[in-house]
Amino acid sequence: MWPTKGIQRSEIFVNYDFTGFFFHIIFYFAQQMPRPSKRKIQSRNARNNTVHFNIKNCIRYVLSVARCGMTEAQANEFCLSNCIIPPTKTQFYVCQGKLIPLIENLARECCAEERMKMTGPYFISYDGSWSSRRNATHCIVEFISPEGQIVDFDYLSRAQLNGPNPDNYDGPSNKMEDILVERMANKWKSDSNLVGFVHDGDVKTAKFWHIDIGVFPDPVEFHDPGHMKKTIGRLFDKHNTERRLYGLKKIVLGQFSYICKLQNCSIEEKVQRWENLEARVLKIVTTVHPNKKPFSDDLIQTWHDPLKGFIDETINLVWMCSYADTQKN
Repeated sequence: MWPTKGIQRSEIFVNYDFTGFFFHIIFYFAQQMPRPSKRKIQSRNARNNTVHFNIKNCIRYVLSVARCGMTEAQANEFCLSNCIIPPTKTQFYVCQGKLIPLIENLARECCAEERMKMTGPYFISYDGSWSSRRNATHCIVEFISPEGQIVDFDYLSRAQLNGPNPDNYDGPSNKMEDILVERMANKWKSDSNLVGFVHDGDVKTAKFWHIDIGVFPDPVEFHDPGHMKKTIGRLFDKHNTERRLYGLKKIVLGQFSYICKLQNCSIEEKVQRWENLEARVLKIVTTVHPNKKPFSDDLIQTWHDPLKGFIDETINLVWMCSYADTQKN
């Protein structure tokens, strides 16, 4: 601060220490100047170090970065922190641009081989994955076989890449999955061995599997049990009039997930277990537990009618969620 209070302007340069004044000015302008980035500082320190290692195989470096799931900036920072001189940013992206078509073609060949191994009748599961949670630039959809193998995939990007973009998509990111599923369903729905598909229901994609020509029946729609728990919870609240099913919601939702994900049970056995849900719930709540308050007999007697109506309305959902899930997608 200038010591101007009570001092005339002409007296400032008389009483002020000019050495401190000039240091003050230099410090002020130094703060305003752009500071070198952390990456440049690390690069300079690494190059000034007498012991360092230069990466010369750019192709192997790019493949290693992709395999480890790192970005170019993260890999660069890791190398410079360990006195390793990586390829430049330009070299990295030029090499990556040459490798992407090769990797994609190899991946499609592997998917085609896995699809040839599938024996009908079979069903597939799919789900969309985005590059970020909000306003994503890239989206990919994979079709997975009952054995857990990726048998087909497609992707969509809004990035303005160098060169022609065949998709030329510039819409919202939440519409990407619709476009990809419609594109892939047109290739798969005429397969006579495909009997059904599993999806999470977040995006209404079942309409894309309708076969207009009528030669083959439409593939059957199945749902992911994890996402269907929200629907089960809403139907439970619908039948829980006057809180007659008080305290049972968590138990019922847990039984739904347990029954749908049983590995060595047929669909008919799972449906039968759900039909006997009332007896199962009664056994759970009447089991003596030292940390739980037992349910009263009067409350148990009020369960039958609303619980029976809930079970009858959700039997079809148990059948739709008992084939597979989309967790691997």
